[in-house]
Amino acid sequence: MKNRTLIFLIILAITFIQCNNSAQNITQNRDPQKEEFNVKKLVGNNFDKSREKDISDKFGFRIIDSLTTEFQGMNIKILFESIKDWDDPGDFHRISIVSGTDIKSFFNINGWVQSGAYEKQYIGGNSVEILGSCILTHASDKDLLLITFGYVYASMPGALTIINLSRFYHPALIYNDNVLLYDLTDLNNDGKTDLQVTDKDVEEFNPTSLKKYLLKSGYFSKMD
Repeated sequence: MKNRTLIFLIILAITFIQCNNSAQNITQNRDPQKEEFNVKKLVGNNFDKSREKDISDKFGFRIIDSLTTEFQGMNIKILFESIKDWDDPGDFHRISIVSGTDIKSFFNINGWVQSGAYEKQYIGGNSVEILGSCILTHASDKDLLLITFGYVYASMPGALTIINLSRFYHPALIYNDNVLLYDLTDLNNDGKTDLQVTDKDVEEFNPTSLKKYLLKSGYFSKMD
C-alpha cells in the first residue's frame, strides 16, 4: 500500500513539473510586443454569438470577399463570409482573420455591408480608402485597424466596427457602435490615427454632433 502511494505521489510530482514547464514555455514564447486584450475598454457593444453555431450547422457560410496584407512581418488574411441562403439583410455576417496558424472570427447576425453612398457620405472627401468590404489603416507602428460598416435599419446608422488586428495576442474588437465614420486623422499630433464619428447624416450634421476618440495603447478613448 505504501509503495502504491509513493508511486502515485511520484507520478503526480512529474505531472506537475511537466505542466509547469509547459506554462513557462508558452509564456517565454509569447511575443513581448503583444498585449492582453481588456474587453472592458471596448467602445460600444460586443457581438452576440449565441446563434452562430446553430446558423453554421443549419446554413453554413460562403466567402464573398477576401484580402491579404502584411504588417510588422506578419502575413494576415481576412475572409468576409456570408450566411448561405440567408434572406435577412447584410452582405456578410462573419469576418475570419487568419495569421499563421491562428484563426479568429467575429460574427454579426445583423450583417455588415460593402460600402455604398451612405457609408461614404463623409469619408469620401477625407482621403480614406475603402477596399470593397472594409477600410484598413496603419494607425500606428503597432496598430493595424480593420473597419467595417453595419447594415442600416430605419434611421439609425449601421454599426461602425473596428478590429485591431495587430496589437494584441489575437485580433480584438475595440469599437462597435451605431455611428457614421466622419474622419480618421491625428487629433493630438502624437503620430497615431484617431477617430471622429457622428450619429447625424450630412443633411443634419453640425459640429457639436462629432464624437472624438484618441488611439491609446491599441484602444480608443473619448477625447475630453
